[in-house]
Amino acid sequence: MRFVMPNLSTRDDSSLLQFRMRVPSDVLLKARGRLMFIDLPAIGTDDAVTVAAKVGDVVKFSLRTRDPVAAKARHGAALSCVNKLFAGIRNGPKPLSLRQIVALSGDVFRLFMDEVGDDPGTADNWIAVKAFNRAVKEGRIVAPPTLQPDPKRANERDIARQVFGIDLTEGVDGHPAGTPEVAALEARFGLLANWTLLRQGVEIGPDDRVRLLYAIEKAVTDAAVVLKRHARMDFTPSPEVEARFPAFEAPKPSVPSITMTELLDRWRAEAQPSPRTLQNWQAVVRRLRAHVGHDDAGRITPETIVAFKDALIADGTAARTFARIYLVCLNRLFGFAVENRLIRDNPARGVKVSAKVKPGEAKLGYSADEALRLLRAAASETKPERRFGVSLLALTGARAGEVFQLHAEQIVERDGVPCIEIRGAADGGRVKTAGSERVVPLHPYLVHIGFVAWARGKGTGPLFYSPRKVEPDALHPSVGVGRKVGEWVRWKGFGSERVAALHGLRHFVKCPSDKGTWG
Repeated sequence: MRFVMPNLSTRDDSSLLQFRMRVPSDVLLKARGRLMFIDLPAIGTDDAVTVAAKVGDVVKFSLRTRDPVAAKARHGAALSCVNKLFAGIRNGPKPLSLRQIVALSGDVFRLFMDEVGDDPGTADNWIAVKAFNRAVKEGRIVAPPTLQPDPKRANERDIARQVFGIDLTEGVDGHPAGTPEVAALEARFGLLANWTLLRQGVEIGPDDRVRLLYAIEKAVTDAAVVLKRHARMDFTPSPEVEARFPAFEAPKPSVPSITMTELLDRWRAEAQPSPRTLQNWQAVVRRLRAHVGHDDAGRITPETIVAFKDALIADGTAARTFARIYLVCLNRLFGFAVENRLIRDNPARGVKVSAKVKPGEAKLGYSADEALRLLRAAASETKPERRFGVSLLALTGARAGEVFQLHAEQIVERDGVPCIEIRGAADGGRVKTAGSERVVPLHPYLVHIGFVAWARGKGTGPLFYSPRKVEPDALHPSVGVGRKVGEWVRWKGFGSERVAALHGLRHFVKCPSDKGTWG
C-alpha cells in the first residue's frame, strides 16, 4: 500500500483513494465483525454514495474518488461516522423509549424518500417490497431478501414473483402465518437498523433492537406505499405519514451508579490506607479518568484497562511500575466495588502485565565497602538523622520509614541488650504490614557512637522530627526526614540507578553475600 497524503491511501490495484483507520483496543472486541454503512457526501463531480465496510483490526473502505480534495472532505465525513460507532460502543447500550425508536425508523423512511422519491421506478417493485415486509411481519417466511441502506437496490419484483407467484397478495396469504422470527426480521431489516443506529451514534440492547426492527418494517412499508403512488405519477404530498416520525433525541447520559472518585473515597474510609498509598492511588485514578474522559466506574471494561496499560507503557511508564502500583490499585478498588455490590464485575481482574526483571535491571544493595564508607561519612555528621539514622539503617535492615518515625519510648532493653521496637507510632506513623512489627537488637556500634544515650536523653516523643499534629491523610513527618537524608546520601556520592540511596542499606543487610567478615 502506498500513502498519498496524511490519512488517505490507495491500494496497489486501484487508483481510488481509501479510508483506513486502526480500531482502538478498548472497542475492538465489540466492534470486530460489524458491518457498517458510511454515507459519503457529493463533492464536485462525485455523486453522494453509501459504502459498506466490515470492522476488523482496521476499518478500511474506498472513498470512491480519485480527487484528493473530494477525498479529504469525504474522509472527514467518514471519520465522524466511524467515531460515532466507537463512541456508542464505549458508552454502552442505552434503553430507548417508543418515541425514540419511531424517530430512528423515521431516518429509514426519509432515506427511501430522499434517494428514490423523485424517480421511484415501477409500482410493481414497491408492491413486492410491501409483500415481503408483510410476510416477515406475519411470520410467513424465514429467509427474506435483505433491504440495503441503498434504496435503489430494492428491486424485488422478480424475486417476489418467484416466491409468491404473480398474485402477490394471494401468494403471501398462501404461506401459513405464525409468530415472526427475530432471525427473519434481522435478515430483512437488520442492515437498515445498523445504518440508523450508527447515524445517531446509539447502542441498544436486544429487546429494543427487536422493537426497532418492527418499527423499520412499518417505516419501509409506509415509504413503499408513497413510492408506489409516485411511480403511478401521483406526487400528492403525504404530510400525515411524514408527521408521524418525531425528531430523534439521544438518550440522556445515565447517572453513574458510582464514580471512581467516590469509590476511592469509600475504600479510603474503610481501609484507612497510609497517606503515601492514598496519594499514589489518587494519582492512578486521576490518570485513568483523564485517559477515558469520564469518572463512571461502571463504564470501565477490561478493554479499557488494557488500553490504559498500553497508553501508559507507550508514554514511558515501566511495566513493573504499572504492575506493582497501577494494577494493584485498580484490582483492589474495583474488587472492593464488586464486594460491596456497587458494580457487577472487576474489569482489572485477569489483566496481565509482562513485567519480568531483565538482567542488569534488578535493584541491588550496597557492597560491604560502600556501606562502610557511608557509615564513616555519617559518623562525622552532627545532625542526628544523618549520624544515627544512616547507622540504624545499615545495622538493623529496617526501612527508612520505620527508623525515622521512631519515638524515644521505642528504645528498650531486652535481657540487658538495647533494642528498638519497630511498630506504629502514636502520632500516626505506620509500618508496612502487621508482620513488620518486631524488636531488633542494636549493634554495639550504635551504643559506641552514642545513639542509645542520646535517644534516652530525649525522654519521650519523636527522635528525628519535632512533635506536631499530623492530619489523617497527610504524609507523616518522617517521610520528609527520610527524603532529606536520602538527598544527603546521594550528595555524598552514594547510591545509583540500581542502588537506592537508603533502601540499598536494607538490601545490604538482607543479602549479605558481599559482607565478608565486616558484619
